[in-house]
Amino acid sequence: SVLPGSGARCGQAILDHPDIRKVGFTGSTGIGVTVMESCAKSNLKKCSLELGGKSPLIIFGDCDMTSAVRNGCGSVFFNKGENCIAAGRLFVERSIHDEFVSRVIEEVKKMKIGDPLDRSTAHGPQNHRKHFQSLLDFVDRSVAEGANLAYGGKQVDRPG
Repeated sequence: SVLPGSGARCGQAILDHPDIRKVGFTGSTGIGVTVMESCAKSNLKKCSLELGGKSPLIIFGDCDMTSAVRNGCGSVFFNKGENCIAAGRLFVERSIHDEFVSRVIEEVKKMKIGDPLDRSTAHGPQNHRKHFQSLLDFVDRSVAEGANLAYGGKQVDRPG
C-alpha cells in the first residue's frame, strides 16, 4: 500500500503501529537508521531498507554502443532520475568514453523538456525546487573540483 504524506507524520505512524508487521523504505541512510530504530522499538517489525542510492551503471568497451546509450539515458533520465533505481553514476571504459559521451549528448538534445502532462514530453520539472537547486549546486561543485561539463548544467530557459 502507498500512503501519501510526510514521513515525519504518516511514516512515523506506520513505523509505530503495532499491527503493521513489515515496512520497506527507500531513501537516505540517516532516515534509514530512524526507520530501523522505530521498527525495533514498536514491535520488532521486519524492515527492508534501500539506502543511499547512486547506483552505478558500468559501460564496457565491447558493448553494443546504440543499446548502451539508449539504456544509459533511460537509466539516468527515466522519471527525471527521481526513482530508487536511477543510475546515479555512469562509469564508461576509457576506450569508448568520448564516443559514448558524444552520442549521449546527441540523444539529450532530442529530448523534449516541458509539461509532464503532454505525452510528447520526455522530461518534466523536478518535483521540488530545493531538490532542483541541489542538482545545480552539485554540478557547480563538480566543475569547481575539476569535472568536465560536456553539456547542460543549468536550468532550461523556459517557463515553469
